[in-house]
This record gives sequence, structure tokens and C-alpha cells, in this order.
Amino acid sequence: AARRQPKKSLVRIESLSLRPNLPAYLQARKLSAGYRLTLLGGRVSGHLSLSADHNSLQYDGKANGIKINGLEQILQGLDRTIAGILSGSFTGKAVLDGPGLVELQGTGKLLKGEMSFRQPVLGMKKLEFNQLSSQLRYRAGEIFFADGRLESRLLAGEFSGTVKDGDDLGRST
Repeated sequence: AARRQPKKSLVRIESLSLRPNLPAYLQARKLSAGYRLTLLGGRVSGHLSLSADHNSLQYDGKANGIKINGLEQILQGLDRTIAGILSGSFTGKAVLDGPGLVELQGTGKLLKGEMSFRQPVLGMKKLEFNQLSSQLRYRAGEIFFADGRLESRLLAGEFSGTVKDGDDLGRST
């Protein structure tokens, strides 16, 4: 019989706290809670609520100080390194008895980071940047970026576009 390999964790959550909203439950039978978690040197906090049919979860939140180089298991399919400190705000919906994430929208900012290139661009093997920011929206397997801005010591730029999910990040288009 083949032995099952233990699964590698993608992200380690250092602490998680949930604060149920008891007044909302007593008044309207609405299941909701505030949450706070610490991970990758930063914090994410916000609110979540269960739909009346208990099939979906609505959420919102803010992230601060997340060191994304700790996401190497998730980012390994990109075949490049990315580092920086992530902050942002978001809202979204997840289906509990189905595919999971259904939609997400928000803004994100990556500070004091760098991104390596697969092949040199303008003679550079990587780009160090002061700030990378964008509005984003996820729906139906696509991530839409709008109002993207990049600021570095060497250059500044704007971007927008769509990424379609692949089997992993490296196969996304």
C-alpha cells in the first residue's frame, strides 16, 4: 500500500480570533462575527456573516504588513521570486458547499518589494520597486486588474489587464 505523503502547509496562521456578534444573532438570527488573524508578520481583520440558507459566507477585511515572500508555496508556479509588504482592503463571497471563492474585490498595495524576471529586461534581472498598487476583482476564474501603478527608483508605469486561472499560477494566462 502506498503511504500518503503529509500535505505541506501553504500559509501558517500564527493566531486567529473570532468575535461572534451576539446582538445580531439575538435580534435577527444572523450569524456573523469579527475576525483577526496574524500571519507572515502582518495582520488581517474584518467581518464575516453566514447567509440565511447557510450556504455562503460574505466577508470584508483589511490587511496590513503581510510579507509576501512567505507565500513561496503558492507563488512557486510563477518561476520567479516576488517580495514586498502587502496591505489592502477587500470584500467578497465564498460558497461553503461548492467551489469556495466566488468573488472578491478590493485594492492592494505592495511596498518595498522586488520581482525577478525570467529573462533580463533592459539588462535587469530583477526590478526593485517602492510601490506597486492596483484595484482588483476576482470572478468566475478571472482576476481583473485596474488602475495599476508601479513606482521604482528607475521607472514608473501603469497597468491593467486580466489573468485567467490555470492549473497553477504559472499556467495562468
